[in-house]
This record gives sequence, structure tokens and C-alpha cells, in this order.
Amino acid sequence: MSASSLPKASTAVSAGRFDVRRMSWKRLTAFLVIAAASAGGITYFSENFFVLRADGLVLRDRVVAAAPYEARIKQVFVHSGDYVQRGEPIAILESASMNRNLAELAAEKAKLKSGIAHLEARRVAADQLVPVAKVNTDRLRDLLRLLEQNRDRGMTNFAYLQQVTTAAYAAEEKLASVRAERASVDAELRETRSALAEMEKANENLRSAYADGLVLAGASGYVGGGVADPGEVLLPGSKVMEIYTSKPFVLAYLPDTSFVAVEEGHHVQVSSAGRRTLARIEKILPIVEPLPPDFQKPVRARESGQLLRISLSGDDDFLTKQKVHVTGCLIPECAGFGEVASAMVARASVALNRAYTVGIGIAAQELELIMGLAADLPDLVRPANAMHPRAHPRRVAQRPEPTSVPAPLN
Repeated sequence: MSASSLPKASTAVSAGRFDVRRMSWKRLTAFLVIAAASAGGITYFSENFFVLRADGLVLRDRVVAAAPYEARIKQVFVHSGDYVQRGEPIAILESASMNRNLAELAAEKAKLKSGIAHLEARRVAADQLVPVAKVNTDRLRDLLRLLEQNRDRGMTNFAYLQQVTTAAYAAEEKLASVRAERASVDAELRETRSALAEMEKANENLRSAYADGLVLAGASGYVGGGVADPGEVLLPGSKVMEIYTSKPFVLAYLPDTSFVAVEEGHHVQVSSAGRRTLARIEKILPIVEPLPPDFQKPVRARESGQLLRISLSGDDDFLTKQKVHVTGCLIPECAGFGEVASAMVARASVALNRAYTVGIGIAAQELELIMGLAADLPDLVRPANAMHPRAHPRRVAQRPEPTSVPAPLN
């Protein structure tokens, strides 16, 4: 091979295909990194411009079993994840304050009953005195009338008449006093009996609330996490456990910066941890709340979002309180989005495999050509007289003449 044939071969190679010797991998890598960073930045900062993207939590309607008084947990019958029926015993509480209150109410009730008994005795006495006082008064009235008639005839002493008049007045006063006592006793009895009824009602309500410390399930459902332990002391209103009653739903936060039109009834995709399911926007709540800390984006100001209630198609798709991502549908038939996405991923994977295979083949051919050129490099750097065929007849005769450069691979 002559020295003049090497540039021609190189020119032919460069004209026919991409020359790997002139490839700058550093520039290519920098370009790919810049492109990936630009694409990520555009996706990050242009979120909710074209397709709905929101974060949410999987929740259920719940009923809280709490201690309405200060108590200590004596026993717990259920555990997290258990299913309970409404009215089923779930725990037993002990409360010294409730026992003391019940004892005080019982003592007050006993006092009221004693007062009622005393008033009833006074009323019986008044009932017996009223007729006697009335008869005595009537007799004195008749006697006084008779004495006044005899006084006009001169047959009655004035001093005696005065005595009878005083006695009649005392009898009238006694009758009025007994009648007033009778009315007063009746009023006191009504008030005391009313107070006793209120006391008994309060005692009954307190006993019903205490129920000997037995805590019953307020609804049917699954017991949530955070069940109180036996021996734990609870303040009034402290939670014993939570019972999740309804089907799961997603409470999503639509950022204020969203430009996507959202309407009730629209279908969306809910995904988390590699699981995806179809869902529907059930209600757009007229409430705006700050996003939870887990949903806040870095290098952004604290955001708020309008609440969306999204109904799930299945009951066991996601776990309660699981963080999920809500995405709008890219095609009208949202139900087929998963299949379309899977097909697109499969096609892209096949295309990448083919490109990889073709690239490996081309790289192998380029490497073979470079190795062939490198084998001729020692002869190219020898002196001109050393390259004459006569100087090395055996060596030249053993190496055939190079053939033409192969055509570029398609």
C-alpha cells in the first residue's frame, strides 16, 4: 500500500459514513445532559399548564372512639386492621372521677327524696288541720254573731264579747295559716320532685355515658392505626381508636397555579407505588387549604390548593392515608389510557433495541476498519527505499495488495 492511498481511503470512509475518530463524546454527553436538564426543568415548572397533575391522599370517612372523661384503659379487645360491627365492645375504661360523680349524684338524689318525704308529711298534717281549723272558725263566727245580737238586747257583757271576737280572729288566722302551709307544701313538692327528676336523668345519662367503662363501636368498619394501649391514661376527649367506615376516596389538592379546566365527572388516573387505577372527580369542594408539607415543592413559595374529592373504582386499590398522584387523561377514552401507554412503551422498547443492535454492528465495522488501517501504519512510516518491492521480495510477495475500500453500510 502506498502512502497516497491512505488519505483516499480515509476520505472515502468519511464521505460514506460517520467517522468515529472525529466523534466528540464529551460534547455529546454535555449536550444530552443539557437537553435532559432542560426537559426536566420545563416539565417541573410548566406543570398543570396542559395536563392536570395534583397530589392527594387516600382517605375514608371515620368515626373516632374517644374517652368523654378522664380514665385509664383497662382492656382493649381489638387491634389495628380488625373489622368491627356497630355496638361491638372494643375497650374497657376505669375512671375514679366518674365513680366519684356517680356517688355524689346518688347522695344528692337521696337528699331530695328525704326532702320530698318530709314535705309529704307536712302536707298530710296540713290536710288534717285544715278541716279542724275550719270547723273551729265556723263555730266562733256563729258564737260571735249570736253575742252581737244579744248585745243589742243588753244581754251580753262587752268583755266577754271582746274575748270571743279575739278567739274568732285567732281561729281565722289559724285557718289561713294552715291553708297557706298546705299550698306552700304543694309548691315545694312540685319543685323538689322536678329537681329529683332532673337528678335522676343526669344520673342516668352519666351512667349511660360511663356504661361501667365499656366502650362500644360507633359504626361498622375497619380499626385504624394508633390504638391506645392498656394502662394508658386518657384525658377527656382523647382518642382511643379510629374506625374507618366508608369506601376509600382521594382528597386531592389542585394548585392555585393550575391552568387546567377541571369539572365534576371528569376521569383521571390515580397512581402510586407502581399501581394505577381509573377514578372520577366526584365533587369540587369550595375550600382552599395549604398543601401539606409533603406536597410542597422545593424552591417554590408555599402553595395552597382547592380540594377535589375523587371517587375510586375499587375498594382495595390503595391503602388509607397513602400518598397518590392524580393525572388528567391525555385521550378522550381515559379507560384505555393504560393500554395505550403500555403499547407505546413496548414500541419504544423495541425501537431502542433495534437501534442498539444496529449501533453495535456499525461500531464493530468501524473498529475492524480502524484495526486494518492501524496494521498498515508501520509500513507507512518506513523510508521510501524500504517500501520498494525489490528490497523485500518475500515480504511483499507474502502480503497481497489491498483491495478497494468497502462500500458504506446502509
